[in-house]
Amino acid sequence: MLEQNRSIFAYESPRRRDLENLQNWVNNKASVARDETAYLSKPQDLMTMLSPRDDALARLTPLTERLVSGLYTLCKKPRSTVSRDPNLTLLSESRLQRLTRAMVASAVVVLLLVPIIIINALASLSLRMMVIVVASAILITALSTLTNAKTVEVFMSGATYATVLVVFLSGKAT
Repeated sequence: MLEQNRSIFAYESPRRRDLENLQNWVNNKASVARDETAYLSKPQDLMTMLSPRDDALARLTPLTERLVSGLYTLCKKPRSTVSRDPNLTLLSESRLQRLTRAMVASAVVVLLLVPIIIINALASLSLRMMVIVVASAILITALSTLTNAKTVEVFMSGATYATVLVVFLSGKAT
């Protein structure tokens, strides 16, 4: 019995966006009795059977989906060829994942390399130290909020990154 309870509590809560999508579908279609959808008003009682493999991608994919939907609206292109419903957007999950991964890769390159370029361009030691502090803080914040990294992993990543930036700081002749 204890093992069953542990496995039940291991399931994650559904993402807010998934719950909103389901509620919107029920509200717009009105083909399901209200008593049968009462569970949607209590999200704390819901769980998801499938959790994402990459938490950062799972958090950023809805943002990418909204951006792509907005582009469809701006370009006045039909959102979906599968449905006649103009309010329904069905995007390819694999394309959405690839686009999100490309956006994450671009952000990582900017986050890691731009401070190095700035440090090499600045003459003032205090300004270069400030760049190291800000860049390290941004990296630690991103790791803490976008990943499920343990505290020690976040600490070690931040310390390693700051050390690498200090190497670039000391390598520049003043």
